[in-house]
Amino acid sequence: MWDPETEIYSLYVGQSEGLTERLRCHESPSYHDKYPSLHYHVWDARPADGSAWVVLAQAEQMDAVTRNLLEAWCSLIFQTLQIKELLEYLPPGTILFPHAGTHLNVAHPLWQGFAKSKGDIYASAESGERRRIFSDLIRNSEGENREYYQSLIRNFRDLKYSAKCSLREYYLLADRRRVASVCASSRKRTREGILHGVDKKVTKGSGRLSVKFCFIDLRLPHSLSRLIPDEVHVQGFLTPDLNPNLYATGATSEDPARRLSIQLTIEGRQGRFRVWITAGGDQTAKQINTLVEILEGVPDEEIAKRPRRFLGRNKYKGRLRTSYTSSFNAEA
Repeated sequence: MWDPETEIYSLYVGQSEGLTERLRCHESPSYHDKYPSLHYHVWDARPADGSAWVVLAQAEQMDAVTRNLLEAWCSLIFQTLQIKELLEYLPPGTILFPHAGTHLNVAHPLWQGFAKSKGDIYASAESGERRRIFSDLIRNSEGENREYYQSLIRNFRDLKYSAKCSLREYYLLADRRRVASVCASSRKRTREGILHGVDKKVTKGSGRLSVKFCFIDLRLPHSLSRLIPDEVHVQGFLTPDLNPNLYATGATSEDPARRLSIQLTIEGRQGRFRVWITAGGDQTAKQINTLVEILEGVPDEEIAKRPRRFLGRNKYKGRLRTSYTSSFNAEA
């Protein structure tokens, strides 16, 4: 890509067994959405800039290792890799170009023969599932495979400190998507866990007992401290109106919290028994207001606009710590 007014350009070296199809994908907005990457981010961010495709080498037949070596060689010639890779693979004393380390190749081509294909990783439409697959690849891989996946993480994180604005923007955009994905996955687990019942570890300390869902701590009665083991089964029940066994006894008539009850199933020396639990206080009611709306799938943006709600930390929304919306004026 080349912007003649600012003389800013971005280079990307790639390879393909079918050049025509590859170029068609590169020019397809839907393909960009399905397979997000740094070079697509930069292309989409500067649509007015011109693009040019240059064939550097071609052959009738070429195995994967040879293609990787050829791509790596071209990446070093044009210095399109990240700066750490250039310093490691270029001969000592090599003069780096002015834009070296700011181009668009994140993964070193030599490792690509060990990579699970991008199509496999992105086969799931849910970003949380893609993250899980990638995490599994790192945990379950050894040797060159593991080094490849870890190098992707290192090189991606280095983009945060890049001298090039577009690379820093890509990192922030991807990190924002990651935060949103983690939040969405946590909320999904919370909904499924509470409404269907789930075993949770009990946090014990400072005279308090609690179990955690998302960023919300459910307080357990201190009177049960001698009976509650390290893990309990927790299940919530939502009713259309006032719940006869409501958990948050400080809830007002307008609070969603008045519709949720929490039941513990406890296994102990005295056998197995169930108990409805309660917790008082205005802050508890506000936390359960938020929890009820998470269970009902209300978006975070809507929850933050409503009064008497508990909000989790989110650096991209300016919330550096947990907070509460007021009783009269909801947070914008």
